[in-house]
Amino acid sequence: VPGVLTRTLEELLQLTDEQRTDLRQLRANGLLEQARLNLERGEFVPRLSLFGNYNYTVQDDGSINFFGDANSYSTSSSAVGVRLDVPIFQGFRRFARVEQSQALIRQNETRLVRAEQAATNEVRTLFEAVSEALERARSQRRAVDQAARGFEIASVEYREGIGSQLQMT
Repeated sequence: VPGVLTRTLEELLQLTDEQRTDLRQLRANGLLEQARLNLERGEFVPRLSLFGNYNYTVQDDGSINFFGDANSYSTSSSAVGVRLDVPIFQGFRRFARVEQSQALIRQNETRLVRAEQAATNEVRTLFEAVSEALERARSQRRAVDQAARGFEIASVEYREGIGSQLQMT
């Protein structure tokens, strides 16, 4: 990710929360399990459905005319209806399915919390390691600068004749 070294820990945690596929998948699984629970709860309520059908039949022994004519035999029929399904006791099967769906939701929530904590810990560890490496690089840069300054001083003293070869080394 470009600019990672210039971001704060909070920004990196937010970025991790948005871009980690394992977290997104666990959240999507949670939504799926919630939809499944709603479906199981829907099995407790009656269902009302409408249906309809229309048939048109033509029989002609002569030429092919799909819609018939005056000499052909044709019939038509139609049906319209309403259907009501009322759930009755089924030996606690629906209750068990609802409880199972609720257990899966809780299980998924626990997995999500653990995955979020693991991701946060990983980001914090990496952030601290990078911060430590940058600080170490800064202090080493200062040490190199001080050594270069010391070498300049020793070189000038040696050239002017007030320093020794040992100081130069």
